[in-house]
Amino acid sequence: MRLEGKVAIVTGGARGIGRATSLLFADNGARVVVADVDETSGREVVEEIRARSGEALFLKVDVRDFEACLSMAEETVKRFGRIDVLINNAGIVIDRTLLKLTPEEFHKVIEVNVMGVFNCTKAVAPHMVERGRGAIVNASSVVALYGKTSGRPAMWPPSVPL
Repeated sequence: MRLEGKVAIVTGGARGIGRATSLLFADNGARVVVADVDETSGREVVEEIRARSGEALFLKVDVRDFEACLSMAEETVKRFGRIDVLINNAGIVIDRTLLKLTPEEFHKVIEVNVMGVFNCTKAVAPHMVERGRGAIVNASSVVALYGKTSGRPAMWPPSVPL
C-alpha cells in the first residue's frame, strides 16, 4: 500500500470530497485524522475506517480558528507521532449572487476557504519542516474553476451572474 504507515490530516473530512479522501487514504494504509466541524458525520467516517481495519481519529476543528488548528496538529503528533500529509479540503459555498450576498457571508467564505488553508498549513508546516518531509495538498471542488451558478448549467468560460 502506497500510504502504509503515513499520517494524514483531512480537513473537511466528514463529508463529500473530504470523506472520500479520508476513506481512500485509510484504504491505502494511512492513519487518518478526520478534522471537521460536523462531529456526527466525522465520527461516522472514523467508524467506517475502523470497520475496514484502518486507524483513524476524529477531531472537531473549525479551520477559521488558528488555535484550533494548532491543537489539531499537536493532537495528531501526540496520537500518531508525526504528520506526513495535510489535505486542506475544508470549504464552504454560499449559493447567492453578488447582489444578494451579504458582507458577513462573504467574510465567512473567505475565513473558511482562504484563512482556513493558511491556519492549517501554518499549524502543520513546522512539524513537517522539523522532520524534513511532508506533503500539503490544497483541494477544491469544480466550483473553484466554474463558479456556482445557482442551479443553472455552468458555462465555459465562466460567467458571473449579478
